[in-house]
Amino acid sequence: MGVSNGQKMRQMLRLFENAQELEQKSFSFPVASDPADWKKLETAVFDPEFLKEYKNINGAKFSWNSQKDSSIYGSCRFLKAKDIIAQQKAVLVFNDTSTDDWQNDFYPIDFFTDEACAGVFAGKQASNCMYLYLMDDEYPLNLNVTVQAYFDLMIAAFAFEYWQLALKAISTKKSNPSSERFQFQMPILFHGFSFNDFVEKYQLLKI
Repeated sequence: MGVSNGQKMRQMLRLFENAQELEQKSFSFPVASDPADWKKLETAVFDPEFLKEYKNINGAKFSWNSQKDSSIYGSCRFLKAKDIIAQQKAVLVFNDTSTDDWQNDFYPIDFFTDEACAGVFAGKQASNCMYLYLMDDEYPLNLNVTVQAYFDLMIAAFAFEYWQLALKAISTKKSNPSSERFQFQMPILFHGFSFNDFVEKYQLLKI
């Protein structure tokens, strides 16, 4: 039997506690949800593999910040099953949204900050593939990982601010300010972290 997501979070937390001058803000293990909540997601035509994997991630949360530099932080907030559809309606779909717009089929899953989220498509475009959506962008960025692989990479990244943009840099072979910050700060914050190992992990998990 493999390591559960709760155990992975526990291991991450132990390593985090060894880091210097970092303060934990919130932490929640994955939780169970009412079967009726999962039924609503099935009705919204979410990918069956996504639902199977997400039941072991549902509601997980972790956030922290540096005590020396408040601009350095980390965060993940995986929505509970009962909140996924409501958050989509509140944040992405408005009265003037056309029925043909992609927003109708895109659902936030990890609302790690108010300005961005990672999510999946349901409905006609349903898949178990995570996308990064920056609120100022026109369309989400395909991260080419399943929701379980996304969770595992989040663990490896300690949910560092916009770690997802490091995946973009790896895929495009073109760095960006967030990926450069990630590559520079992570070994300082978490001794033993290797960006090369992170790249290798992503390459193994990509779909």
